[in-house]
Amino acid sequence: MSARLPGAGSLALLFHGTAYAFTAFREGDTAGGERATIGTHFAQGEAFAAHYAEAVGRRRDAGAPGVLICLARMDNPYRESCARRFAALDRWTRQTLSQAGHDGIITERLLDEDSVWVVFDPRRAVPIARYEIGADALPGTARGGYLDEINAPQLIEMIARREALTWLPGGRERLDAALLEAGIERQAAAMGMRAPNCPTP
Repeated sequence: MSARLPGAGSLALLFHGTAYAFTAFREGDTAGGERATIGTHFAQGEAFAAHYAEAVGRRRDAGAPGVLICLARMDNPYRESCARRFAALDRWTRQTLSQAGHDGIITERLLDEDSVWVVFDPRRAVPIARYEIGADALPGTARGGYLDEINAPQLIEMIARREALTWLPGGRERLDAALLEAGIERQAAAMGMRAPNCPTP
């Protein structure tokens, strides 16, 4: 992964596996234990997020496992390539990295050959759509990333053909605005013309 300049190119489409109902990320709202104190975790690959959601869904207080499709902003992430170091990260690491000007962490395909993205400030990430994982569902193959490196409308359309995708309130508009901010006017126009007409709760 190459270094990126801060700004519009820092917006990414990522996946968050969960078995709890919410529409916004908040500091401390996590099912991930101590390591989650470093920030809000996302998967670049849909399959890894679904796997995590199914694991969380086995807890007594959990609801139906599902995957949130999210927008996140990271201008200057720290790149971590060692799985052992990533597993040892804690809130002190976050403080040190924040003081050095980093606003998150991106691992280089560590877990199940997937990349984990951690956003330090939960206000810099927002869920835009969600789907529940069926008992017999096949693992999804969609991969997110920075908006200028993927085709977000096409990716969401692919997921909507396979899953009962629901837009969260304002989600479709947020994605359209993010595509425009990232300078991807052609994708933003495609979003308006052929985005899946998913229900909104």
